[in-house]
Amino acid sequence: MSDLIELKLVTREDAKWISPIFIIPKFQNKGIASKVIGQLFDIYSGTIEWRLDTIKQEERNCYLYEKCGFVRTKYEIVVNENMTLINYVKSSIEEKHTN
Repeated sequence: MSDLIELKLVTREDAKWISPIFIIPKFQNKGIASKVIGQLFDIYSGTIEWRLDTIKQEERNCYLYEKCGFVRTKYEIVVNENMTLINYVKSSIEEKHTN
């Protein structure tokens, strides 16, 4: 699997940041990224909060993260006319209270 995907996981205080996820193009749209994210949630089940930044214009990435339970925050940085960075968060506390 390591030849198919590249992922960086950073821990800051009580949050884990996923940044970035790269899937080799011929393996995209096969559910690999969502499975890896799900495995991260299982492996680091004690994590209080998950965060990530992505490019707003990359609609497929935004869809993936929302499908995995991330919620977009109001945080935005306009890098240039073609790229805006946005932030997503997923709180494990809310999940534990609703389950």
